[in-house]
Amino acid sequence: MCDSIEGVCYHVKKTCDDLNLCTQDDCNPETGECEFIPKDCSDSDPCTVDVCASPDFGTCTHDPKDCNDNDPCTADSCDPTDGACVHTPIDCNGTTYTGIACGFDTITVISIDATTAVVILKDNPDPLTFTYGTPSLYAGYPHPPIPEMVYEAPHVNVVFSSPPDLTMDLQIDPNTVVMWAGDTSTGWLGCSGEFTKQ
Repeated sequence: MCDSIEGVCYHVKKTCDDLNLCTQDDCNPETGECEFIPKDCSDSDPCTVDVCASPDFGTCTHDPKDCNDNDPCTADSCDPTDGACVHTPIDCNGTTYTGIACGFDTITVISIDATTAVVILKDNPDPLTFTYGTPSLYAGYPHPPIPEMVYEAPHVNVVFSSPPDLTMDLQIDPNTVVMWAGDTSTGWLGCSGEFTKQ
């Protein structure tokens, strides 16, 4: 730019601001075009997803890589050496858990797969089949899924002589079973307890 009064040339750098703090803004000296290069948010951990999550502040986030294969019969993890997802088979079939809840001191998992869990409570000869779904909510006693649980096997209606007609929920992982039972229609939680692998 030349000052028409003084005849002096001024060289003002071209402004290349896209108002996005998640980009590095510059002018290409060869073409004169503005370039907006995405901000490098890498933390050198292949098991995180690195992104610039806030254009207003330029904040980087490093969320754990999602390796969930939605198969309850695998333990899902990320290999820190190359970021590959690893799905290790888990076999809970035939596992017995001991504890105390609702008058039962043992739970034996007969079979478990991606949709159902079949268990025997104590010495009851009739196996119960639990179908995965949303856990029951007893008024004042909601029990959301436990994150570290591999399996969720809520709920099945079980008829007992006393108390009658309980709705029973289980959450099962390779080492623990958590039991809830009660009447969801009245919001009454009858009993609950935890069982651990023998």
